[in-house]
Amino acid sequence: DRNIPRDPLEPLLLSLSSAYRDNDDLSKRLKELFEVLDTDHSGSLSSDEFCVAVRKLNFAPPIYFSPSDFDEMTRDGEICDQQGCLSCPSFELAMRERLHRFALNRLAEYKNQRPDQAEMSQVFALKALLVSSRPTEISSRPADPFRRSPTGNSWSTVGSRRHLVVPS
Repeated sequence: DRNIPRDPLEPLLLSLSSAYRDNDDLSKRLKELFEVLDTDHSGSLSSDEFCVAVRKLNFAPPIYFSPSDFDEMTRDGEICDQQGCLSCPSFELAMRERLHRFALNRLAEYKNQRPDQAEMSQVFALKALLVSSRPTEISSRPADPFRRSPTGNSWSTVGSRRHLVVPS
């Protein structure tokens, strides 16, 4: 029994978290993953494309990721482009946020396994590091979606979604 809800991407997150060596290696792996998931080679991932492509990854059982999971991962489209798609930098941000949350959840689970005092000290030290090192934001995203940012970016609404407009 777990009190912490599982992430549908947990098998992928576990694979990523155990494979990368450092920040640069993680960025490289996430870029490679983005390219694998970008099946139409458009340079962006739509909700449908992501949900279908992630299911085809080599995990048993397959990963089932719903459009509502995609909305949650993209902060209800906040980090998507005007078409509601993730760019490679936005995908990296979303995946780093999920990895961060995954690591915190795994530490919480470990704490409940009754480790000894020394192990608990290490767990709390790791948790403190994770809590203090949040994934970085996309630099062009304004804080208030209804105001223009100092860079001239603004938000537009397509249907019920808000999308960042970056002047060219």
